[in-house]
Amino acid sequence: MSGRSLRREATLAKVRLDADVRRQLSLRPQIGPTKQHALHLWRTGMGHR
Repeated sequence: MSGRSLRREATLAKVRLDADVRRQLSLRPQIGPTKQHALHLWRTGMGHR
């Protein structure tokens, strides 16, 4: 796999995650710390791959 397609996969995954976060934001406005936690989990998950 080339670096470019890997980067594209990561971008797609991030876009998908952002959509999920936005959906949750509309469900519950008080998501502040939870969103940060989700982003942290996602970053560490990407790091392990």
